[in-house]
Amino acid sequence: MSSRPRSFKSLGTLLLCLCVLLLAFGLLAFSKVAGDGIRSGLAICGNVVIPSLFPFMVLSGFVTLSMVSDWIAKPFQGITRRLFHLPGSLSSVILMSFIGGYPVAAKALGPLLDEGRVTPQQASRMLCFCVNAGPPFIVTIVGTQLLGSPQAGWILLGSQVASAVLIGAVLARRHPVPAPAEGRHTPVPLANAFVQSVANGVSGMVTICAFVLLFSSITALLSAKVLPDLVQFLSRSFAAPQLDSAFFTALVYGLLEVVNGCNAAVETRPEMAFLLCAFFLSFGGLSIFCQVSACILPRKVSLRPFLISRFAHGFLTATIAYPLYRFTGCAVQCTAGGPLPVQMGPNTALITLCLLGMSALMLLSMERCAQPAGNRQRHRFSRRPVLK
Repeated sequence: MSSRPRSFKSLGTLLLCLCVLLLAFGLLAFSKVAGDGIRSGLAICGNVVIPSLFPFMVLSGFVTLSMVSDWIAKPFQGITRRLFHLPGSLSSVILMSFIGGYPVAAKALGPLLDEGRVTPQQASRMLCFCVNAGPPFIVTIVGTQLLGSPQAGWILLGSQVASAVLIGAVLARRHPVPAPAEGRHTPVPLANAFVQSVANGVSGMVTICAFVLLFSSITALLSAKVLPDLVQFLSRSFAAPQLDSAFFTALVYGLLEVVNGCNAAVETRPEMAFLLCAFFLSFGGLSIFCQVSACILPRKVSLRPFLISRFAHGFLTATIAYPLYRFTGCAVQCTAGGPLPVQMGPNTALITLCLLGMSALMLLSMERCAQPAGNRQRHRFSRRPVLK
């Protein structure tokens, strides 16, 4: 009985090592292609990721640590308890997950896990419906710029929220409703909460940008050496008018990274582009899974339900969005908005590297300042001779 799980685990480890070796070979053998992918990833970080995510990560951290969490949670405590079967104090994290962006909820759950305000089981369940794309990315970038229709962006946003709420409500049926009487947590002073939230936001952005750069490099390697043959094989295997090479190209990109996936989806037919974007936005891609894992990994939280829910979330969002798309007569024009603004300008890479470097220095300086004053003083005068 125990030999089969061990064999599966050994096989998974072997496949992981093989993928790492192939990736290392590709980075060494095709360094120019990988470098172009890194530069494209720097453009995505500088033009899309940092402007859209960093303010919300700081805001969510500030809300979680300070007394603002109690103010926001109070009107939604009853809904959180009865609909999601979670403590009412977590309603602020759920609300921020719908307006902040993909890893905001995972980053906010970290301090709550450390303080014991949420259990690992509750955190694992919350990740299944609290990892969503932010409204600015869905409406402005995907809806207006890519699909050429703000109405399409609002349909995608509403469908994603509806599917997330539905998944959270279905998962809650297996758990009892928590008691309404809950003790208030001891909030951090506002000044300390602000400084700590900025530090946590900086560390989170460094991790997120690192994964974006890695997957941009992997995507560039696949596009140059593997993807054309793979797309041709899939197109021949699934001979259908709707499943052409552009569809499979967008599918591979979207399974890896949501920005490149949505950007490639506009090369397909308008209706197919809308459905692919609906799926990619809720699925998130392997890059989002790694980003969430980096925020949760030090804690004992099972990520297997989160991985399974990604596929269910994507399919459910597309299922809800398609009837609304047909009913409203939404006109999608994939070429109207043009591609995402991720082209490299003359100073984009330099500016993004400077931002990441300053963020890392800021994080290190805050960690140094966070040490107790007594420890720093003892370290400073530890070599002073003792007078007798």
